[in-house]
Amino acid sequence: MSDFAGKCAIVTGAADGPKAALGATFARTLAAAGASVLVVDRLDVEPTVASIKEGGGSAEGYRCDLAEPSAAIDAANAAVRHFGRVDILVNNAALGSNIPPVGMGDIPIELWDQMMAVNVRGTMLAVRAVAPIMARQGYGKIVNLGSPMRITGAAMRLHYAATKGAIHAMTRSMARELGGDGIRVNTLTPGLPGTAFNLERMSAEMEAGLLGGRSIHEHITASQIADVLLFLASPRSDAITGQELLVDNGGSFL
Repeated sequence: MSDFAGKCAIVTGAADGPKAALGATFARTLAAAGASVLVVDRLDVEPTVASIKEGGGSAEGYRCDLAEPSAAIDAANAAVRHFGRVDILVNNAALGSNIPPVGMGDIPIELWDQMMAVNVRGTMLAVRAVAPIMARQGYGKIVNLGSPMRITGAAMRLHYAATKGAIHAMTRSMARELGGDGIRVNTLTPGLPGTAFNLERMSAEMEAGLLGGRSIHEHITASQIADVLLFLASPRSDAITGQELLVDNGGSFL
């Protein structure tokens, strides 16, 4: 029997499209492994839901803005309403890839607050919404999405790197607080995947620099990252909590 048979996963930031390759891939991969998936995003979730159902999987969509305090609770309730439980939460929703680089002295305060609201507060609210459900079940898997920028730093991207540093700290505190209820919390930190959207925005020099900084001089695919997500979401990683797993072809080391 599949590790995910009878399980329900919530995947945030999972609308389909060129800018959302990871979230949609996570949702489809979990569904293909046997989980029922609630696809959550502030954008149109129906293409992801339709692709899962066309492949024989089970999925429903829920459209909301997770920066709103009540949205995460409503999404968790929707998952229980559709599937009866919540076993896995993938906190993928974030502002980042479409935010232009800007120097520290020029970051608009409104943008800083918006990124903190979506990336940090949204993650906290989503975990707070599902934790009581998982606690009643005595088991749960939470995977927060990190970034190598919290390790390496990044000029012109202080606002984004700061939110991912917060994610790392929250993961460890959440793991300590929720472990007694059987809930495991980890961070999955992917390097920049070589999607068509990302490659179109790179010059040849930028691409060479990206690959040259990795121990394995290759692009990472969304599917490779999703394979690691499956491990963190499955019982095979039950002895792991409060940890960060880098999937970046050796571009960063802890």
